[in-house]
Formats: sequence, structure tokens, C-alpha cells
Amino acid sequence: MAAEKRWSKLNALTRLALIALAVLVVGGVLGFVLWWGALRRRRTGLHTTHGHPRLRRVMLVITVAPIIVGSGSRITLGAVHLDRCPSLADGEAVVAMRDDGEDFSVRVEKIATWAPSGLALLYAEARGAEICQYSPNHYYVAARAETGRPGAAVTVGDVVLSAPLVAYPETRSLAEHESRHRLQWAWFTVAAGPYAFPVAYYADMFFFPGSRNHFERWAGLSDGNYPPSGTGPVLGLPQIGVLIMAGAAPCIWLLRRRRRRRRTGK
Repeated sequence: MAAEKRWSKLNALTRLALIALAVLVVGGVLGFVLWWGALRRRRTGLHTTHGHPRLRRVMLVITVAPIIVGSGSRITLGAVHLDRCPSLADGEAVVAMRDDGEDFSVRVEKIATWAPSGLALLYAEARGAEICQYSPNHYYVAARAETGRPGAAVTVGDVVLSAPLVAYPETRSLAEHESRHRLQWAWFTVAAGPYAFPVAYYADMFFFPGSRNHFERWAGLSDGNYPPSGTGPVLGLPQIGVLIMAGAAPCIWLLRRRRRRRRTGK
């Protein structure tokens, strides 16, 4: 009987550890802190769970699956030997092609962006893009990978998906610009998971498009070849509609919560 209790406790601890790891991978430090706080409140009886647990499990699987696929892709495709990206004939780009070796911060950024980098490599491989290693900034470049933004390069984790007409970053400044996006990916991934940065970036882009985008401004507009177009937000009908819905959502949530408390008497 004692052995069965120890085994049951070990299984419970193992499940708890796996759930904690999944929450940390999906939600970063912020997600883990919120989950741990909810777990403590539930154990002390200060929190009751509402909703559908099966739906929560399905959503967890949906969010974890791309991370698993991306991590596996990063291991398999990243292990393949890739040539260095070709340098230009002369000028600044030749100096930029010198490899000074990876420092500790670059390695941390690579580890933090492991899953999205794997998904980007998998996408580039499926599109038949030419993948090479850009030595000065230690990231991958997928040439002729369709980005959905004509003439532009898109950084996904540790991979730069370049437009069909852009074979590789041609100057040191553009390379530095893209490497700063990798740093942004890393910080947001550690803080709130691998989905945090793309959500934050495109939410910012919705109100601050082009050179108004705060992430692009931090990465360097001139280095990224962005023409200046102002700094303030763009408030058209779509933006105003989103702001109205964002303001209405907490009010609706509070009303539903009050009605639930009246029904339950709590």
C-alpha cells in the first residue's frame, strides 16, 4: 500500500512537472507565474475553475504542437551543414562577412528562439528557398522565401526570410537591423512565450504601420531602409472599431461575472 501511494505521488508530481514545463514553454515566465498563482489559489480554496477542462486541454495541445514541430525541425535542419552567405565584391559587405565567433548573448538568443526558428526553416525548406549562414550576425538567411511583403525581409526567430529579389543582407547596417529583431524575439519569448512577439509586433503594426512601428524604430529605421512617415498612431475606422471592442470587453466580462455570482449566491 505504501509503495502504491509513493508511486501515485510520483505520478502526480511527474504530471505537475510536465504541465509546468508546458506552461513555461507556451507562456514564458509570465504564463508560469500566472499558472502557479492560480494553482496555489485553487489549493487554498480561493479559486474555483470555470469553463470546459477538455477545451483547455485541446487549446494547450494546439499551442504546444507547433513548438514541438519547430524544435524538432530546428534540430534536424539546423544540424545540416550550410554554406556561408556569399559576400559582395568589395566595400562594406566584405568587412561584414568576417566571422568573429558567437558570444554568450547570441547563443542565448538562439536558444530562446529555437522553436520559431525551426518553423521558419521548415517553411523555407518547403518553399525551396536557398538557406545559408550569415556569419557576422550568426543567423540563417532563406533567400527567395516568399514573405508576403514584396521587397522586404522578415525575421522569424533566428532566420531571415528574404523576398525573392533580396538574396541576403547586402550591408552591415541591414544585418544589424535584422539581428535586433532576433533579440526582440528572444526577450518576448522568455517573458511570455514564442507567440508573444508576433502578436505584439502585429498589434503594434496595426496602429503604428511602417516606420511608425515601435519595434522597427528600436531596430533602426535607417538600418532597415525604412523611409520616415511620422511617429503617431493611425486611427482609421478599423483601429477605432478595435479600440471600442477592447473597451467593451472588460465591461461585458464584469457583467457576466456579476450575474454568475448572483446565480450561485457567492
